[in-house]
Amino acid sequence: MHNDRHKHKPMAKVIRRTAALAMGFLFSISALAGGTDEIIRIPVPEARTTAPTAQQSVADERKALPADTVAGTVAEERESIFRSRPLSLAFSHFTWGAEAGASLDLTSHDLSTFDVDVLLGYKNSFIKLAGVGAGIHRSVHKGNNFIPVYAVFRSSFRSRPSLLFLNVQAGYSFNSFGDGKSVGDFMGALGVGINLQQTRTAKSYFVLSAAYQYFNAENQEKIGIYSNYIFFARLMFGVNF
Repeated sequence: MHNDRHKHKPMAKVIRRTAALAMGFLFSISALAGGTDEIIRIPVPEARTTAPTAQQSVADERKALPADTVAGTVAEERESIFRSRPLSLAFSHFTWGAEAGASLDLTSHDLSTFDVDVLLGYKNSFIKLAGVGAGIHRSVHKGNNFIPVYAVFRSSFRSRPSLLFLNVQAGYSFNSFGDGKSVGDFMGALGVGINLQQTRTAKSYFVLSAAYQYFNAENQEKIGIYSNYIFFARLMFGVNF
């Protein structure tokens, strides 16, 4: 009996030691688990799921521009019929241009003409043109030449861009007729213009006007046209810079 008791003592020690190690291991695991309660959160930028649209790109570009530039661009989109490149021409106050067209005689005197004019003058946001012009108007059938020199004023009467503008002309015409006779007298025109298209350097337009050529009594005797006024319907296509 005494020997059996001594044989079981080492076995009991092994069991107690193993149990102590197991309990220590469990306590260490609990301590580690309790120390990781705090979670570290790292901010991650939200991914953009869709590509920017064309409207968003335009809006982003306009945000980077000064407010007055954006406002001018939006307004100029309504200034012309064709809006491919709506850009302001107000880089300077000087402007010049050329026009070509025709004048239809409304008084049955066979004085309809093909017309070429050149204009130059001053401009700003309110005035399209305030200056002078000159032209050569060649009669279709009789070989008569009209050389008008005139003052011209064009404006939409608003500082913001506009499709339409008023055209007013008044001056003096040097006239040479086919039979060699030359006379001169007053002329004028009143009409409306419409902007077609503008680029960074030029603007195109049409002008439709009611025009007249005046002849006093002396000149009527010279040329054999017994009418104080010859009225025309005039259509001109022009480009100004």
